[in-house]
Amino acid sequence: LTEEQAVIVDEALGTGNPNEILADFQNIPISRRDMATLRPRQWLNDEVINYFFKHLEQREASAVEATWPRCHFHQTNFYTKLAETPGGYNYKNVAEWTRGKDVFSKDLVIVPIHLPGHWTLAVINMKQQRFEYYDSLRGPPGEVLTNLRRWLEDAFLNKKGVTLDTTGWPVVVWRDGQTPRQRNSFDCGLFMSRTAEWLARGAVLSFTQADMAYFRQLTVLEIMKASLFTELQEPTKGEWKGTLPATEAEAEAVDEEEERKEGIEEKVECPVEAEEMEAARSQVAGE
Repeated sequence: LTEEQAVIVDEALGTGNPNEILADFQNIPISRRDMATLRPRQWLNDEVINYFFKHLEQREASAVEATWPRCHFHQTNFYTKLAETPGGYNYKNVAEWTRGKDVFSKDLVIVPIHLPGHWTLAVINMKQQRFEYYDSLRGPPGEVLTNLRRWLEDAFLNKKGVTLDTTGWPVVVWRDGQTPRQRNSFDCGLFMSRTAEWLARGAVLSFTQADMAYFRQLTVLEIMKASLFTELQEPTKGEWKGTLPATEAEAEAVDEEEERKEGIEEKVECPVEAEEMEAARSQVAGE
């Protein structure tokens, strides 16, 4: 960042009235309390994620490069309303959320998923006809992709009046050595949101854990400037050459080499304990 940009970031992350509104975009206000979740070692909250995804949506509607995939972006409460109700899956809760939008004409439908203590990303790849799951800590998708498959079929029937058979669409859960891997218990929101942004412009997922501190600063700047800075998102380092490992053994070899270079000896388990997350959130709220 430039000296001027660094000052903007420092001021936004500084102390002050936690209720002060620092930014507002499409009815999503970001308070100083929300912004504090972008400080080091903090978990990003829904407001920051939704603000970021609204900017992805705005970029999609305005000046998307011709070579970029066409995308639809859901907000963080979409999956919660769809599948995490007391009665379980309920399409009616979100039936009107895509009114006036032809999600079936998109290449990617990108869905942020908030598990207990952890952010992950689900993608309905309409172009390649498959369901994808990105977890920077390599957890299983559980029922997430099953519920999104059901939503896609229900939405197609509701909007088009005919059935869509996705039984032949495979599930892809990206493994070690294929997508960037998180090395701590608090950067999942950064990994998830940057994965969404890079996928939305067809970029190879070449960032690593070493880039997360910078991505925190960059996200603050993007919120304060109400704009995504694509030109500032190249990673400081990376092991990716633009192709995925062909075999499981190659994927494991890539991951082991990355771990060796980063000097990591212990692997972080996921998700983090709920008590630890609540304590951190209380600390941020108290400021």
